[in-house]
Amino acid sequence: MAEPTKHEIKLNNITAKYLSDLLQSMDWTRTTADVVLAGQILVDKLPANLDKEARKIGTDEEKLEEWMAKPVNFTLSEKQREVCKFVIENFAKKGKLPPNKYGGMLCSAFGFSVEEEAPAA
Repeated sequence: MAEPTKHEIKLNNITAKYLSDLLQSMDWTRTTADVVLAGQILVDKLPANLDKEARKIGTDEEKLEEWMAKPVNFTLSEKQREVCKFVIENFAKKGKLPPNKYGGMLCSAFGFSVEEEAPAA
């Protein structure tokens, strides 16, 4: 029997915080399976105190930039990855995913990209 597909996800603290915020938001789940998978990711994969750490730093821009860039790497199952992709796409379509550097990094980490248009002939 083949081993289940595992996906290595490479984020940083700020993109992990975005993902955590999205997964904890209301109005995106389709089934109880989505709730269970989101809970697994929040409890087992993402750092627990991202909000607390960010608030503790306060307004020191240098320390905040350092904290934001700190790597957060973890492995997801296929189903966990798919629920993350769904929640990211769901909030992006609603205009609730910041269209900034970190929003783009989160999208890229889950395989989203921009399809280039073919040049006009």
